[in-house]
Amino acid sequence: MHLKKRFLVLAAVAVVVSLTSVPTANAQSAGDSLSCAFEGLAGNISPGVRAPLDGGLQGGGTYDFAGNAVACSYTPAGKQPITNQGTAISSNGTFANLVCGTGTATGDPVQGAAGTTVTWNGAPPAGVSNIDGVQYTIVFVAGNGVLKIDKVSFTNSTAWRDVAGGGYVNISPRIVEHHVGGEPSSGNCVNEDVTAFNVTGAFSATLL
Repeated sequence: MHLKKRFLVLAAVAVVVSLTSVPTANAQSAGDSLSCAFEGLAGNISPGVRAPLDGGLQGGGTYDFAGNAVACSYTPAGKQPITNQGTAISSNGTFANLVCGTGTATGDPVQGAAGTTVTWNGAPPAGVSNIDGVQYTIVFVAGNGVLKIDKVSFTNSTAWRDVAGGGYVNISPRIVEHHVGGEPSSGNCVNEDVTAFNVTGAFSATLL
């Protein structure tokens, strides 16, 4: 083979190899982890969580959550953590309670706005996508919950990814004074049904 032609063939092979070896943008890998502390409001609870003195033993319904994580730490497998300026978190789900503040909450296992989303404020860390689905359950006792995360999905893929994840969630009735500014009470979990809870918590999840 002519030397010039051989050089061109080798160069073409090198280009192909180099392209196939470049990591795909926004490709999360097994071992990558995300940790966040968050706060927000679980509202639009329908029907309201029944208060014990209002005959509220057992019941269930739906909720939506909107909140923020002030800062999240994303750690690529085997590398140093990347701290981002924070995320916006939204979630929809169902609940079943034994008594107000004690029961379970389950995130809707769908992708997109109807389920759970975690959106980075500003540009996500390099190689990371926003989250557009989370499958989780929370078991509450007296307002203190244990969070278990089973699967997540990313905006750059329709596939669900298994994770080892969990954390804690604390809820307390969002108590406001009656008729102040025209805003009704959200309940108190004693003698008034609750339609909104203040929420704080933290979680960590690692892709399997």
